[in-house]
Amino acid sequence: MNLVPVAQPADLSLSAVVDALRADLQALKENNRQRNLETDRNLENERNLENVRNLESDRIRTMEILALQEGNTTLQKDNTSLGQRVEYLSGEVARLTSGSERLPSVLERLAMEIERPTDKCAGLMSDVRRMMSGIEGTTSGTGRPTNVLSERLLRRASYNKSGFNKSGPGSKGAVKRQVRLQRPYSLSATKRKRHLRSIVVDVCGLHRILRLGRE
Repeated sequence: MNLVPVAQPADLSLSAVVDALRADLQALKENNRQRNLETDRNLENERNLENVRNLESDRIRTMEILALQEGNTTLQKDNTSLGQRVEYLSGEVARLTSGSERLPSVLERLAMEIERPTDKCAGLMSDVRRMMSGIEGTTSGTGRPTNVLSERLLRRASYNKSGFNKSGPGSKGAVKRQVRLQRPYSLSATKRKRHLRSIVVDVCGLHRILRLGRE
């Protein structure tokens, strides 16, 4: 039996093996250190991103709070203004009821207080102006207005003498109504004041409806 000799490495000294192992260990340590540094950087970046997200969320919440505070301030101002307007209108109605001030001037200020009037409110304002012109043109001591009041106001007066405001169009009463509207028509001062008060109450009611609608 013939044995074939195995080729031996050139250097199998123990010191060379130890040096190689030390070099591998040092490389592993360096690689591990680099990985740890990269992991730390990633964690730091994640913490920074989380802080940025938290700061952005806090900024948005702060802006919302400031907007709510500003809106609350605006609402408080609006409520104060509305309260002053209601108090003013109440005072005007009280002065109108007590008769301590001339009705036309009170009605003029009430008309100016109505904002964005509806069709009904605009019609009431038109009636108020007609009634005002009727009162201001009254001859002193006679109670007779110098101009003609609108048919709508005459219907509000419920003046039913001699079939007036009773008959429909096309009848003798309608012709009589047209003839009577062509000349000055007399209402007593008490009736005029009562009718004006009813108009003012309607106007104030419409003002409250408009205010509630805006709220």
